[in-house]
Amino acid sequence: MQKTDFNGEYPVTLDNKSRILFPAALKKQVPAKAKYTFMMLRATDKCLAMYAKHDWEILSNTVRKISHFNQDNIDALRFLFDGATEVMIDSSNRIMIPKTLLQYAGIKKDIIIKAYLNRIEIWDEQRFHQHRVKDIPGKQKKIQKVLGEMTIEW
Repeated sequence: MQKTDFNGEYPVTLDNKSRILFPAALKKQVPAKAKYTFMMLRATDKCLAMYAKHDWEILSNTVRKISHFNQDNIDALRFLFDGATEVMIDSSNRIMIPKTLLQYAGIKKDIIIKAYLNRIEIWDEQRFHQHRVKDIPGKQKKIQKVLGEMTIEW
């Protein structure tokens, strides 16, 4: 099975109708099976995350197996699914972002779209740049720890 593999960083602007122009270079990376349909949701870093609909179904089916009788699990699932909204790239290559999600992420106008693996993140531009430079040595240590524990086949 071919995996979704997004990449790139794209500056975009929110219009007065809460829409963004989906970058053409990123649109070329959308798998045909996604049919330009995504699930958009709150992410833990005060940004938004988007998953192609077929990837969202895999994620949903995976977390469905988590016990609903543990309060930490319930809280995590509520956060994950709270505000999750299906969005589509329209015929003018735009995506409308729900107001509740814009408020959560603190997005007003200038946006950075950060795409990696099967995830597309939508950030307020200022928050994105603040997050990027925050604790670089700590992030480098995390990369070493996480990747150091993996067996990578080149």
